[in-house]
Amino acid sequence: MSKNKKKLIDLHVHTIYSDGIFGPEQVVQKALDMGLTALAITDHDCIDGVVPCEKAAKGRGIEIISGVEISAVIEETEIHILGYYIDVKNKALVNALCELRKNRVLRFKKMVSLLNDHGITISEDKVLGVNPGGLWVGLISLVR
Repeated sequence: MSKNKKKLIDLHVHTIYSDGIFGPEQVVQKALDMGLTALAITDHDCIDGVVPCEKAAKGRGIEIISGVEISAVIEETEIHILGYYIDVKNKALVNALCELRKNRVLRFKKMVSLLNDHGITISEDKVLGVNPGGLWVGLISLVR
């Protein structure tokens, strides 16, 4: 690589494990197609996409940065906090993220119920159909 060539990176990427539309292999391929040299996988309250992206990127000239986007509420305002170079094997982090996702699913179920109560007919399955196989599918069974 020439000394003057810019290195392009993306530090905020979602996979199907949260609200992204591409699986890990597709995310890595698209990043390579765009000429990126590094990519931070920062799914919402989830680190499940990091290791598959690392595997998909192995030996292909792109760095995968382990990350997460954590949802929080401060004084009734939702904010998102990005974390980089996290330890995806840290049990305390994994457990905390699982609880955050369970709460997100409960909130989702409540929103669907409120919409139905107000005459907007929609099912959980219809909403989940947007991202089949992603984060939501495994979690819905935890709170049913």
